[in-house]
Amino acid sequence: MMKRFILVVIFAGFASGVLATQASAQEAQTKSLSQSLGVFVYPGQGQTPEQQQADENECYGWAGETTGIDPFQPGTEPAEVSGVGGSGAKGAARGAVGGAAISGMTGGDTSDAMLVGTAVGAVRGRRKAKKAQEAEKKQAEAAAQAADQERVDTFNRAFSACMEGRDYTVS
Repeated sequence: MMKRFILVVIFAGFASGVLATQASAQEAQTKSLSQSLGVFVYPGQGQTPEQQQADENECYGWAGETTGIDPFQPGTEPAEVSGVGGSGAKGAARGAVGGAAISGMTGGDTSDAMLVGTAVGAVRGRRKAKKAQEAEKKQAEAAAQAADQERVDTFNRAFSACMEGRDYTVS
């Protein structure tokens, strides 16, 4: 009896998840092309919803041909950022020189000071390079996002011009 109850509860949860997914898919299908583009279109000459849909489809095709852009296709990927290669070695060299200089001033063992300076310099160099790499990656991602937005804006201007030519008010 308990097993049946558990199975019923599991099935009910699964069924509700499937129904929710189907409802959101149907909702997406009822969205017009202009709504998907984020453009507001008003029929200025009393065009029917069917005529507006046909005009939107034709203007979508025209805007794509004219601009060479499809806003529903992904844009450019961010450029690869350079690695940190050599940063640790450069930092190690600087640290070794610094360690030798300090030991020379204090009269300590130069080789031990150079080893400590090398280790500290290597760690410092890698940290600095990693921070620079992260900043470069964020900058590349922001540039790619701006380029994608510019592509969509260009397409939307062409789409809007076509719809306005067919007596729609677009914003």
